[in-house]
Amino acid sequence: MTDTKTKPAIDTKLLSDHLKAISLRYLGLPYFQNSIKNPNQSINATVGKGNFQEIALHTIKLAQDQKIDLTKFSDKEIYAFQKKNKIGIDCSGLVYQILNEALQKIQNINLDDLLIGTGNKKGVRRLSANLLTSKPNAVKVENFNDIQAGDLIRIDQGKHVMLILEKIDNKINYLHSSQKTQIRGVHLGQITITDPQKNLEDQKFSDTTLDNKDYTTLINTKKGDGIYRLKILN
Repeated sequence: MTDTKTKPAIDTKLLSDHLKAISLRYLGLPYFQNSIKNPNQSINATVGKGNFQEIALHTIKLAQDQKIDLTKFSDKEIYAFQKKNKIGIDCSGLVYQILNEALQKIQNINLDDLLIGTGNKKGVRRLSANLLTSKPNAVKVENFNDIQAGDLIRIDQGKHVMLILEKIDNKINYLHSSQKTQIRGVHLGQITITDPQKNLEDQKFSDTTLDNKDYTTLINTKKGDGIYRLKILN
């Protein structure tokens, strides 16, 4: 297991820069989730947990198998091809892959060694939005003024998680992979803190739901929704 006690505090500005740079590789990917039923099944592009390179290689292979020249496709057509062939990434897979790559670059920290799943077993096999924001792995950020890059936004009673890339004044810029927003798949969003004394569901989200309702209708702080920080970053 990675020894984090001897490591210096993580530079949140540096972390933010890495998160934003890495995020660019994932923008525009479809949302895709496939439950891992076999304990020995690998974490890759076919289960919604793979990294950008795995997703790209899997996309190219399928296109070659189908005798399709992706170089002639627009971004929209590539998205449609990936979605049709069930290629993409889910919300927790996205958060894990981006955070893991950034932390490895900054302090050689591997989240595989740190995340605790059911039965006290470590690793990403049971990775989910709820696991990332659960007590064994994260602590709640109670004050909006304390929010920093790398924090997680838990919504939909733990069914969805978003990654905070940066906080500038009263604006929180985030990234997520969603199937319940007007913009589908991996995209950026922003929260405007209209009243720091109120809960997350009282703030203003740029995202809206599929039926064009306020995104805060998916947030219930009484059911555990809110801002969380992985203990490795606390």
